[in-house]
Amino acid sequence: MDKVTYFGCYDYTEEWYMVEMQIGVSTNEIVWEEFVCPQSIMPSHAWPRAYLPQYLNEEGTARICDIYQEPDEPISPARVVFFIYRHNLPDSLLKTPYGDFDLKPAGEIPERLVDHVEFDWFD
Repeated sequence: MDKVTYFGCYDYTEEWYMVEMQIGVSTNEIVWEEFVCPQSIMPSHAWPRAYLPQYLNEEGTARICDIYQEPDEPISPARVVFFIYRHNLPDSLLKTPYGDFDLKPAGEIPERLVDHVEFDWFD
């Protein structure tokens, strides 16, 4: 059985994709540093990585903990949302421990996510 049972990629801004996944593992098993977007134009330490992961309920209709937090108890399957920097990058493949995925936006951010997912701009 495939570990990823849902994958969605959405345009968040001109610089960021919002990615949603449901993964058949526990929330405490996810290693976010392994979610990368390899780029032929830069060294691997500079590749875009998952930014600001957030944990959702199984239906993807509510966040189950605050940003920068993990659930108090591990939850499986893990439904998550995170962001990938994309501005002016030529390659759009997301590599994860659970497979590789094309970062092709599927359209508008689903209404069920709009009020539940936060983005934190950094300097």
